[in-house]
Amino acid sequence: MATPDKITPENFSEVERAAERGDLEAQFLLGIYFSGDDGGPPDNDASDRWTRQAAAGGYPPALHRLAKASFAMESAPPELQAEAFAHCQEAALKDYAPAQFLMGIFFAEGFGVEKNDQTAFKWYLKAAEAGEPWAIAAIGVAYNNGLGVTRDFSKALEWFIKGTTVGEVFSMFSYGTILFEGVQTPKNREKGLDLIMEAASKDFSPAQIYLGRLYYIGKDIARDPDIGFNYLREASQNGDDEATAFLSYYLLNDANYPKKVKLALRFLKEEAKLGNPIALLGLAVMSASGHGLPQDGDRALTLIKISRDLGYEPAGSLLKKLEGMEDPDKISRALSKIISLETVFAAS
Repeated sequence: MATPDKITPENFSEVERAAERGDLEAQFLLGIYFSGDDGGPPDNDASDRWTRQAAAGGYPPALHRLAKASFAMESAPPELQAEAFAHCQEAALKDYAPAQFLMGIFFAEGFGVEKNDQTAFKWYLKAAEAGEPWAIAAIGVAYNNGLGVTRDFSKALEWFIKGTTVGEVFSMFSYGTILFEGVQTPKNREKGLDLIMEAASKDFSPAQIYLGRLYYIGKDIARDPDIGFNYLREASQNGDDEATAFLSYYLLNDANYPKKVKLALRFLKEEAKLGNPIALLGLAVMSASGHGLPQDGDRALTLIKISRDLGYEPAGSLLKKLEGMEDPDKISRALSKIISLETVFAAS
């Protein structure tokens, strides 16, 4: 039989028989089906068994799926990393573009192999030339930041434009911000904004956050806090921690949402416990101003230092303004004057 694109109740038995006869594509389909990703009943053991059976037969999509699953794990042990690298390499050498892109990530991150940006770039290029959208964006990023290749903004722009043409959201967002901000190219705010909005409409949270901050502050665009709020809410609902932190500031500080203070504080505290530097700075804002929390300059200063140490530049900028101050009351008064919601939004 011709293997279907998707398993349905009507063709399940036929696909299962084909898988038992050794059909690698059918085995892979059953692996997806039992993962629950494609409407099937979740059965992790059955999903893993069928996927591994297809991978053992050398089926590239199955090899890639196993490698990708291992990479998605938090703190995968070295032996699992090595297995994932072997699976991915086997699929990549069979010219499976998604695996070639993942090989680039493995070398860039040092996952299962020694970190090597030059080799990562070579794999990204193979995948990009085969039409893998995310690899096209990765090439743009590599040229823009000089990762494994000589830094070259014109080539970065060329690849971002290419990615935009095929509808890849990171490229679309990157090209949009370049045009909107006029980065080494003439400003075109209308086209840039259109591209950023299109990326946001595809649930790309960095674009949603960018627009949320842009509309809230009103920088280079007519200020509209309600539109800003909606973009941040969309990103937060998509699971973006940064958006949740920004949204919490919004709820805490905007007069239209006075009943949301407790909810916003809960969000901030949860994110701060996870080490989110933006949330930590937000709690510092609240502690300094006494809005939503008891006014406590000493606590605010401690939170700002932690945020700074986690690499958040606005926190570092604040600390420079407070150099030489030791009295908690003076710190509190100074902080309440110089930090605000706009300060938190002014992320680098």
